[in-house]
Amino acid sequence: VSLAAATSNIAVLVLILYINSQQGEKLYRHPHFLWTMCVPLLYWFSRIVTLANRGALADDPILFATKDRATYIVLALMGGIAIIAT
Repeated sequence: VSLAAATSNIAVLVLILYINSQQGEKLYRHPHFLWTMCVPLLYWFSRIVTLANRGALADDPILFATKDRATYIVLALMGGIAIIAT
């Protein structure tokens, strides 16, 4: 479980590095809006790790994510943020 938590934090760090990179600044007119993606992404990763730790994640994590309502909400938020940033 600790490896999953560390890996999810590293994934958010990669997003942060991308936001600060020249490539991110070239592709988005308003790259500063991308910072708000970190919050729902951290929430989603923390939620999945917590559910796995409690034993409530009986399925494959990918299969669980396709059935999970919170996943769709987080995806919609992040998609909306990406649209606003362009």
